[in-house]
Amino acid sequence: KRYKKINENTRPVWLIATQPRIFVNFFISFYIFRK
Repeated sequence: KRYKKINENTRPVWLIATQPRIFVNFFISFYIFRK
């Protein structure tokens, strides 16, 4: 239970650390969409 709670809180950091390409693609898409 405690581990799950910590994992939930650190999910964004975990995704960026494990899937940097997805984060970069999302950031570029968001940047283009704003522009």
